[in-house]
Amino acid sequence: MSKVFGRYAAIIATVVVFLTLVLGVLGLNFYTSFQTEVTAEAVNIAGRQRMLSQRTAKSLSNLNYKFYTQDDLSIDIAELKAASALFDRSLKAFTNGGETNSTKGGAAFLEQVTSDRGREILSQANELWGPFYDRLSTMVDLAERSSLPISGQRQLSGLIADNVSYANSNINQILKLMNDLTNYQEGQATASADTSRLIQTLGIIASLVCFAIILFLIFGQLQRADRKALLAQRETRKIFETVDQGLFLIDRDFNMGSQQSKELERIFSSGFLAGKNLHTFISDIVSSTDLEKVLRYVRLLFDPHKKQKLLQDLNPLKKLPIQVQDQGELTSKYLRFSFSRVENNGKIEGVLASVSDISNEIRLENELIEETKRSEKQLEMISVLLSADANMLPEFIKSSDRTYEKINQIFRNPARNSSEFKIKADSVLTLVHATKGESSLLGLTIISETCHEIEDKIDQLKLKNDIGGDDFLSLTILLDRLISTNEQMKSVMSAVAGHSQSPQTIDSGETQNLIKLATDVSRRQHKEVAFSTGGFDMPHLAPDLRKNILSLASQLVRNAISHGIESSDIRKTLGKSEQGSVKLCLLQENSGKLILSCEDDGAGINFESIKLEASKNGLIKAEDIDRVSSKQLLQLMLKNRLSTRTAADADAGRGAGLSVLGSISDQLGARVSLQTRQGVGAKFIISIPKTAPEMATKKLTEASYA
Repeated sequence: MSKVFGRYAAIIATVVVFLTLVLGVLGLNFYTSFQTEVTAEAVNIAGRQRMLSQRTAKSLSNLNYKFYTQDDLSIDIAELKAASALFDRSLKAFTNGGETNSTKGGAAFLEQVTSDRGREILSQANELWGPFYDRLSTMVDLAERSSLPISGQRQLSGLIADNVSYANSNINQILKLMNDLTNYQEGQATASADTSRLIQTLGIIASLVCFAIILFLIFGQLQRADRKALLAQRETRKIFETVDQGLFLIDRDFNMGSQQSKELERIFSSGFLAGKNLHTFISDIVSSTDLEKVLRYVRLLFDPHKKQKLLQDLNPLKKLPIQVQDQGELTSKYLRFSFSRVENNGKIEGVLASVSDISNEIRLENELIEETKRSEKQLEMISVLLSADANMLPEFIKSSDRTYEKINQIFRNPARNSSEFKIKADSVLTLVHATKGESSLLGLTIISETCHEIEDKIDQLKLKNDIGGDDFLSLTILLDRLISTNEQMKSVMSAVAGHSQSPQTIDSGETQNLIKLATDVSRRQHKEVAFSTGGFDMPHLAPDLRKNILSLASQLVRNAISHGIESSDIRKTLGKSEQGSVKLCLLQENSGKLILSCEDDGAGINFESIKLEASKNGLIKAEDIDRVSSKQLLQLMLKNRLSTRTAADADAGRGAGLSVLGSISDQLGARVSLQTRQGVGAKFIISIPKTAPEMATKKLTEASYA
């Protein structure tokens, strides 16, 4: 030990001096920075005093005006009271030292201003402000009384006039003094910053000098060490070039050894791994969860109290997903890691890591899993077909066949530029969203999930600046999947005798489908919803009318739960019950007209957000935004895809729901109206002309879930 110390004595002494210098500079710099921060807060508070003096004068002027126009004084009284009180508190803190409100929230402590110039400014400010604040306090106390007799009103009138006169005479001088105070505090901050810069400059110069000395002393040792390392690298390279696994060493600081196998470069598509830090390297190619898993496991390998055999059995890195750049493209791989300790005299010196690329194995495994899932979905589809309503299912298949043909025709229609391709995408999105709603109502997840996948791809496609025909190829593949699914359903239905003709009525099966839809949407949105529905037991509705009514109902339910009902936590803070309420009703008036309504007690429609979204999409001119009525906004929502959601999910976010609702309503000649109050809820009402024989208004048959 003494021999080693003697060999490196000069280096060690220089390093000690260097560290002492650095720590001293850091300590001084920290103290100066703290003082700078305190001074900066004083500058901010002084600047706020200017604003508060102006706000006080403005509130007093507003109060004077509203008193004679007999308007409500409460807002201006509150603002005047708050502004003057904060100004007074901060002025006293500058004068005597003490606490006031911080500009960042919370409290701030101000040191007493002691310089002659600062005391002179504060003295003049107190002379002007003190009497003014006393008069303001007297006036505010009188104005806050609930009712005043005539004599009190006269007294208040006199106080207001007196304070307005005083403010007109002195507020500019107070403002000037606060400007002077701000300039004074800025001067203090500048002096503190100059001191901090001087300390930093001296510290950097001293550090560079010490660093140069250290480089000079250790340069010889580094050269000798480099020669030894190069020799060791040459000896091990021959071995590492022949193994078919990625091999490298890791030390306790997660540094990768200088020697590595050739296979490691191929696995990670990188030839510059030697000497890198494992933490830094893999943080760019694995998820944050997997990163923590790798680091935690490697730390355990360096723990001498943990048995290596047990750690090998518990290895969590047998299937680690990564993403690497391979020839300019992002490639996903799966790796298997295994580790062995490198020990010397019972001491763990490092860990030898072995890496194998198992991407092909995982790819085959995933293909088998996907095939199993597809089989399960097909079995699920058969189960749904066997239990689905005998009327709705054939109608859905016919309707979806027509929809798929329309989509296919849209794909065949020529488009000449990116704008026309986007119009095609919008048309497809509307048709697909309607089909998704109908399939969700029937519980056909294999169809609704494919529709959602199409919606996602259209969203991604519309983000591109330049869209061409090739971008629609993936959509045509998904459309073929939908068509194939319909053909499979037809085959199953033809083989099941129970799925033949039955009366064309909306019965309890549809009601249960609506309840299941509400349950599924609530679960996906993580919301508690009490859903009730009634009136869906009307016989003798034409098949197309029945289908369209159920499509409208599904869109209304999805919209109410996704957009209207708040989460339980938000509802609780708003004083609402944690469980939201959605009521869906179908009534028939004596005139034969059908009334479909959906009411929720959620957030209501935020028309201001709708206006901004419409303006952003060029549907409303900026100069007209304040003149647009709620009825006009409703029509825009029904005709265009407007959504205030920042991200789309399986139920909302693309604005297609209300667009589909508007399209179906137009087909039926129906009228859509909206009753809403922000924070209270919303109610959509759709009046549908009835073509079947007139029927008396029916009493609701209720069904619900919670």
